[in-house]
Amino acid sequence: MQIHTLGPTATDSYAAAQVYNHRNWQDQAVIVEHPSFEAILTDLTAYSGDQLVIPELLSNQTH
Repeated sequence: MQIHTLGPTATDSYAAAQVYNHRNWQDQAVIVEHPSFEAILTDLTAYSGDQLVIPELLSNQTH
């Protein structure tokens, strides 16, 4: 199993993927780092059967 997310390892996305891997796959999945979420979504069909971790950000900012 592979889990695709934003890299590098210092990102919050990668940390979320590590938690997901630990909780759901007992650290047996491989986390694959990508340079951007756009890069993941562009090639999404290539990752059939894999997992994708994209953290949700909620913001109530006014501009």
